Amino acid sequence: MKTITSIIASGENLSVEFKESKTKLNKDVYETVCAFSNRAGGDIFLGVQDDGTIVGLDEEAIENIKKDFVTTINNPQKLNPPLYLNMETLEINNKKILHIEVPQSPSVHTLNGKIYDRNNDSDINITGQNANIAKLYLLKQDIAKVFREIGFADELGSGVKNLYKYSKAYGGSDPVIVEGEVFRIEVQTQLETAQETAQENTKDKILEILRENPKYTKADLMKILGKADGTIKEHMTNLKKEGKLTRVGSTKSRYWEVK
Repeated sequence: MKTITSIIASGENLSVEFKESKTKLNKDVYETVCAFSNRAGGDIFLGVQDDGTIVGLDEEAIENIKKDFVTTINNPQKLNPPLYLNMETLEINNKKILHIEVPQSPSVHTLNGKIYDRNNDSDINITGQNANIAKLYLLKQDIAKVFREIGFADELGSGVKNLYKYSKAYGGSDPVIVEGEVFRIEVQTQLETAQETAQENTKDKILEILRENPKYTKADLMKILGKADGTIKEHMTNLKKEGKLTRVGSTKSRYWEVK
């Protein structure tokens, strides 16, 4: 009981919610259940005011409150997928309250077709907010569902929902999901892939040529490869940074050492 009282004393926060619900359930209690399960779980206390004052429940109403709660959260038409939770009756200062412990779920849940998330001490409807929905699925480590859910939410049939579908077609690989202060999905195009491949091929050719004749100059490489001065210079600079190419010797006897 000491743990429960200390939780209540700490006030509402990301994982604690109070509902007065003296004679019947507040309808928004299900929004909190949905948000808690989608985020990190939490504790809901019925019979407690927003400021933490314990007012208790009407004892004659407790059984009906429990019945209504269990019926709703087990109904997939209301909460999907359904949850299987129980209410615990507690007595504090001679007043009865109900405690609902909501665990973090491995799934993303919807309530009446809407997705709720927890932010500070509030339940937020994020339905249609593609980036936030994607973040939620990342939290669940279920990357495949990111794109399916966003596709479901995107009524125009464009935008994010097409990224996964066309990423392989245009870039040959899956999109890269980057999560930070700004949620970002990166798609590499075939053009970018081709350019990178061409650059690597040119660098390999430079190394091959200099292995055969370490005394070739930049001008020689330009003629052999048919590349501009700036291109050869850039590749040779990168090769030196990568530790694959080193200039050795004095001014008159300098040569390239390929590693």
